[in-house]
Amino acid sequence: LYKSRQTKSQVLEIARVCEAIVNGDYSKKLNLKSVGDAGPIAAKINDLSDVIETKFSDIHAERAQLKMILASMIEGIISVDHQMRIMFCNTKALKLLRIKTSDYRGQKLNEISGFEPLIDMAEQAMKTHQLVEKEHKYYTDAKKDSGKKVIAMHAVTFRGDLGRGGLIIVLNDISEIRKLQKNPRGFVANVSHEIKTPLTAIKGYTETLLEGALEDTANRRRFVEKISHGTDRLLESVHDILSLAKLEEKQDSLVTNPIDWFPIIRSVVHSHEDLIKKNNLNLKIESKDNSCMVLGEEQSMRQIIDNLL
Repeated sequence: LYKSRQTKSQVLEIARVCEAIVNGDYSKKLNLKSVGDAGPIAAKINDLSDVIETKFSDIHAERAQLKMILASMIEGIISVDHQMRIMFCNTKALKLLRIKTSDYRGQKLNEISGFEPLIDMAEQAMKTHQLVEKEHKYYTDAKKDSGKKVIAMHAVTFRGDLGRGGLIIVLNDISEIRKLQKNPRGFVANVSHEIKTPLTAIKGYTETLLEGALEDTANRRRFVEKISHGTDRLLESVHDILSLAKLEEKQDSLVTNPIDWFPIIRSVVHSHEDLIKKNNLNLKIESKDNSCMVLGEEQSMRQIIDNLL
């Protein structure tokens, strides 16, 4: 009878600790001496508790880091589950949609005022499992005299671990691009100014060097650095022009292929190597995996990493 009661007590103690682990309390541990013959099992339970605690700690840290990155992005990011319930929405998305409330988590898109422009697009993306793109326009001025905003909206589905998945919606403010498209003369004037200014500086410093400053050891390096800075500004202007030209290209769909992220990232980082060293920065590419295959378009992927850097 005593042995039976002792065994029952040991089983209840093991059950108590297991229940605590299930509820997320990993501080409870089994006393190996008090559980008798169940000592080896108790030791494994204690080890399992430590492993689970470490894994959950890593997951929480990664989630916090991801949320911080998404919250600081210049694009609006919204994530909804398969039932159209909002799981995440960063500050930029709330601002672009002019939504004042922050009490949105767990509610459906059609339950909160301000998310209406996304509903048809989200339903279409969920139904077709294809990338859906639309534009949302509104005026910040009630009289519609000025302040026209144009928001590019992109929705694409994703699959979750249990097969249910959901939807990611990305919002971009393209108001300035649309203004430039309607006013090409103003765009040309702006671009001409952006190109003329560094060209004038480069010409001036080059003439100074040719007129004798090459022998001026105290200042010639400064002149060359100014020329280098002007060249960088020119390259940035050309880069912006090319980016705008690509945005204006009317393509029915983006041609995607299986592409590994890491060679692209390494290539873009290498192209910025001189600038990284110049700013005394140390940039490392770390990953638990050797590759990260996605469906994408290589040039666009390069552009993403280049913009981030």
